[in-house]
Amino acid sequence: MALLVGEPALLGYIPQPFRVYGRPMTKEASFYLPEFKNRIREDVAAVLREHGERLVPAGVADPNLGEVPNLAPLVQMAQREGVSTWECSSGTPAQRGAARRSFMHIANGVNTYAIRSSAGAVA
Repeated sequence: MALLVGEPALLGYIPQPFRVYGRPMTKEASFYLPEFKNRIREDVAAVLREHGERLVPAGVADPNLGEVPNLAPLVQMAQREGVSTWECSSGTPAQRGAARRSFMHIANGVNTYAIRSSAGAVA
């Protein structure tokens, strides 16, 4: 079996799904986020670095790429219609807007990493 060309690297993590009631992450979900950040750094990044420094971007203070709220009201309809969650006919305009903002924020973070990486800034 042939392997794909390229070199994997840790981009970060995306907490999801958490319930939002017109506010940021719920208290219950936010309780675990600091612990999750520590575990990513200590358990994942540290192990990857043992196998090569290039597997973990240098200087990443917070590996959180973004957050995805609970999009359950939109997901099934989006799949049925074959569109993104922010283009489906389900949910409210506010829910669809939150979905779009979440995914665009994550995409911008990944794109920034890719540009830095291709320029040699990530080692």
